[in-house]
Amino acid sequence: MWCEIRNFGVHNDSLAGGGRSFQEWIQKGKPPCPGRLNETRHIIYKSFETPWARARLSLGVMLKEGILKENIDGEALLWAAQRLFKTEERRKILMMISDGASIDDMTLSHNPPGYLEKHLKSVLKTLNHASHLHLFAIGIGHDVTRLYSKAITLKSSDALGKTLFEELPKLFKEEKKI
Repeated sequence: MWCEIRNFGVHNDSLAGGGRSFQEWIQKGKPPCPGRLNETRHIIYKSFETPWARARLSLGVMLKEGILKENIDGEALLWAAQRLFKTEERRKILMMISDGASIDDMTLSHNPPGYLEKHLKSVLKTLNHASHLHLFAIGIGHDVTRLYSKAITLKSSDALGKTLFEELPKLFKEEKKI
């Protein structure tokens, strides 16, 4: 059984028992294939306009315990790509740093198996065909090369800084995307 991705509500605040999305789903009688049942939180660590020197302290928030739990990678990529496509730069680089798994316990427990991974694969297929977009992934602790055509897998986040400094210049030197 496959269901389309849909949301009962996009809210940034949460309530006990899964937040508003979950509550709306219950109020509607728990229909099958509810889609995402958890709240969304979009965190911008560095805006396009902010110079790297001013953004360094904000990037440290990524390491805060618990802030990145229950991530839905497909939705995150779509959101980031939509923001990126609004910029004037002709060439766009989108880097995904992931633990390799889309996790949202509520969504996974009330939808068919593989629901979030199927959505991620669909998003990746779309983004891989977008002109002037260079998509690159770094997997931390899990192999992401099965999902992303350009990817590196790290054993731990300790190597992330070094890897970024080694791999980012390679992306900027790449030939035009065909």
